[in-house]
Amino acid sequence: MLRVSLLAFCWYVVFNARMTLGDDRQLPDEPKDYAQMIRPQLPPGWRCTYDFRTLVISYDQEVTFLNGLGLPSGERNDAFFREHGVQGPYLVIMKFVSRLTEPDQRALADGRRQAMKQARKGREHEKHTGGDVYSQHFVPEYSNHRFSIDLQTSDSGPLELVAPANVVGQRDEVVQLLQTNLRKYPVGP
Repeated sequence: MLRVSLLAFCWYVVFNARMTLGDDRQLPDEPKDYAQMIRPQLPPGWRCTYDFRTLVISYDQEVTFLNGLGLPSGERNDAFFREHGVQGPYLVIMKFVSRLTEPDQRALADGRRQAMKQARKGREHEKHTGGDVYSQHFVPEYSNHRFSIDLQTSDSGPLELVAPANVVGQRDEVVQLLQTNLRKYPVGP
């Protein structure tokens, strides 16, 4: 009887361990996992590349961005975008680094805040948001059991992706897919 109970207990532990590992493997873990997951779901005109610590999703043609600061008033249409817009590539970049400790994460965030504070000094009367300084400082928002992960897009403030219109919707779908999986991991270190 004890032998049967011990055998049943061992089977239970092994079965549960396999189920747990199986569930864990379904979540993307590193750049290649995200690439395998997202490539089949990308709309035409988008591509995905990766190396051991970075995933890059890009649109094949240049897109138009508007800098939201200091724009004249007027109807926002193709003519307005041509006159005031900036052409460039559209990128979604995920950076993976060895998982940071909570103190390391706080130190990076403090460094970013200090850099933004310095950039604003003497420019209080301007519409300077510090977005350029903010994007230069890596502070990963997500983490899994192995990596701290940062997700950035080409249109982070004050830039706004405006054209082509179909790319705006496609970008939303791609970023949402990545964020949905990233949110399955705990936020922070």
